[in-house]
Amino acid sequence: MSAIRASAPDLKRVRDDMKPRGIRPPAGFARVFPLAAWLFTCVLPPASAHGATYVVDNGSANCTDAGPGTESRPYCTIGAAVAAHNGARTTIEVKAGVYREQVTVPSSGTAGSPFVLEAQGQVVVEGADRYAAAGWTAATGTEWVAAGATWSPVQVVVDGVRLTASGSGPGTLAVNTFRWETGSGLYVNLGGDNPGTHETEVGRRANGFLVIGRSFVTIEGFTVQRSEDRGIQLRNGCTNVALRHNRVTQSGRHGIQAVGGSALAIEDNTVWDNG
Repeated sequence: MSAIRASAPDLKRVRDDMKPRGIRPPAGFARVFPLAAWLFTCVLPPASAHGATYVVDNGSANCTDAGPGTESRPYCTIGAAVAAHNGARTTIEVKAGVYREQVTVPSSGTAGSPFVLEAQGQVVVEGADRYAAAGWTAATGTEWVAAGATWSPVQVVVDGVRLTASGSGPGTLAVNTFRWETGSGLYVNLGGDNPGTHETEVGRRANGFLVIGRSFVTIEGFTVQRSEDRGIQLRNGCTNVALRHNRVTQSGRHGIQAVGGSALAIEDNTVWDNG
């Protein structure tokens, strides 16, 4: 930070202003004035210290992943927001809604200036995809198949309850089981009902939040559900990461997992019914 230096004309104007008032400049005035000005400059924080906040709101008719992330023009997805804006003194504020995506944290913050992802209201980071009635075709017996499910899901959740993965082939599935077949898709047996007429969620994304080797990151206030693997995972030696006030449920494996890190604050989270 550079000092503000008073020029000779500046000092003369101040002395001239003092004389009519009977004020006598103190000894060493020419030396004290620039020092005082320098001290005044030091106590003013730079404008960038306040940081910037960017908004995500997929419920807004004006949302766009092109940004800029204002209240009137928010991002539609968390992933687009964190890709465009991240690092120290950055806050990503996410409005209420269901976000079917995995959020991978792209950078670190710094001490005293973390990179913050913060939920405003009921924000759900959903690990599964919903399949409506049109996505299913009647198969053998009471089974239905979703040919559009081109990946092998770990979980299928119907009306909030996990189905059991079956070792049997299509045509022999027990009720309330599922099986994925290469080239055919996902078979589900609910006893005859089209799974799409229920709240059927097919697992798709491994994590809700994935943080790999980052520092000074805060993730706060999110509901993370039905991730195929870990709901929130910290790995590769994360440090000074805070997970606060999150709700993590129905992950295929751990709700929250931290591997090989230090100085981690995992507090006031509610974690239940995970694999």
